[in-house]
Amino acid sequence: MKKLGRTFRRRFSAEEETSLPSTDELVRFLELRCRHWEIRLEDDSVLPLVARRSKRITSEAISVIARAAGKRDRQLTRELVLKQFD
Repeated sequence: MKKLGRTFRRRFSAEEETSLPSTDELVRFLELRCRHWEIRLEDDSVLPLVARRSKRITSEAISVIARAAGKRDRQLTRELVLKQFD
């Protein structure tokens, strides 16, 4: 990953670093999103699969949930996850 130039970085008073959530943390977060967006899960193994296939990158994980929200049946399936991260 390319870092920002020193001149650009000096514009900010502090540097913050983030870390990826654990698989369990991400699954809990995704469960809440699914509940909030009224998305049904095919089974309990789907969200851990999303976490693994997205490499625990939250925005990547949310993108597949957003695709499920756009479907008529609003269901997150194993097939949808595998297609997204193929």
